[in-house]
Amino acid sequence: MTTEGSPEHRDLLHDLAFLADHLGYLAGRGVPVLLRPYHEMNTAPGRGFWWAGQEPAAFRRLWRLTYDYLVHRRGLHNLIFVWSPNSWDGTYGREPEAYYPGGRYVDVVGVDDYSDTPARPFGEGAWTEVWYRGLEAYRRPRIVAESFHVPLNAAQPRTLERTPWVLWTVWGQALTYDNVLAPRQKNTTADVKRTYGSPGVLTGGQPMRAVSTG
Repeated sequence: MTTEGSPEHRDLLHDLAFLADHLGYLAGRGVPVLLRPYHEMNTAPGRGFWWAGQEPAAFRRLWRLTYDYLVHRRGLHNLIFVWSPNSWDGTYGREPEAYYPGGRYVDVVGVDDYSDTPARPFGEGAWTEVWYRGLEAYRRPRIVAESFHVPLNAAQPRTLERTPWVLWTVWGQALTYDNVLAPRQKNTTADVKRTYGSPGVLTGGQPMRAVSTG
C-alpha cells in the first residue's frame, strides 16, 4: 500500500486525489474540516476496516503518507487531523499507542466507544473516564468520535465534569431511536434534553462563550 510504484500505492494516490479535490473546494471557501481517516485501526485483524489490524508500523506509514499528500503535495491547510482508535477494552480494540503516527501528524485524539454503557462503564471511575485518561498522554484535544449515548443521562449526569470532552458525536439514529445494532442501548427523551439543554454543552447554533461545567 505504501510502497511507491506498486499497484496498491497508485490506487491509494488515486483515491487521495479524489478526496483532495473535494477538500480543496472547502478550503477555497475557508471551511475547516475535521478529517478522521483510518479510524478504529486497533481493531483485531479481520474484524474491522481494511486498514484495521495491520502492523502498527505499516499503519503509521499509511497515515503519514496520507498527511503528506494532502498537506504538502496538495497544499491543503484547512484540515484538522483526528486520530480515533476503538475503545481498547480487549474485545473491541487493542492498546492503540503503537498506532499513533506522531504529534506532527495529529491535531485531535479521540475514541470510538461502543464497549460500555452509562449504567455499566468499563474500568474504574466515571463513564468514559478510562478513555479520557488514556488519551491524556497524547497532549491533544480529546473527543468522543463515536458513541451510542449522549454524555449526560440519568445514570451518569455529571460525565462532562469529570471528563470534559471537547466534542461528542452520537452515531446516527441512536440519538433518538432504538439502535438496530444494539437494541437495548437507547437515549431517552430526558437524556437528550438534559444534554442539549446543559450550560456545559455548546451546540452548533450557540455563539462561543465561557462555559462552566460546575
